[in-house]
Amino acid sequence: MARSKQHLKKSRAEEIREDVMNVLVELECPYLIERDGDICFEYRDEVFYISKNEDDDDPFITILKYDLMTIDMDDIDDTSRLYRAINSTNANGHIAVIYNNNYKKREIYVQGVTTILFASYIPNRKGYLEMMLTFFFNTKRLLKEQLLKQYDEEYPKEKMN
Repeated sequence: MARSKQHLKKSRAEEIREDVMNVLVELECPYLIERDGDICFEYRDEVFYISKNEDDDDPFITILKYDLMTIDMDDIDDTSRLYRAINSTNANGHIAVIYNNNYKKREIYVQGVTTILFASYIPNRKGYLEMMLTFFFNTKRLLKEQLLKQYDEEYPKEKMN
């Protein structure tokens, strides 16, 4: 009997995933569960993913935004600016900015990722998740500002008298 009760008990990862889905419903975010168990959802017309490793017993989730930016890998100047902008953004932002090279398409994909505590004892998890998602928009804005700053430093505008 004890064995069947244990078998029916949800894992901590399943409980956390269910809690995340409930909060997404509160936020009125449409979502779907992917084959690998990740939750894909829309927030403010942008696509995000939440991942929870089934083997982890900790109360953390990982939020990913795969499409912060894409640039042409063959433009050496833009690539150099991008790397400096990523370093600056990572030093000043809440979201880690990473990149992946797609050598077939000759593109660099810029992504955002963060891992956060998502435990049942956190008050106002809806507001907490909303705040964390807003950080992605702030990070995207900061990254663009850093790219423009890099460009302006390389090509200063002529002073107008």
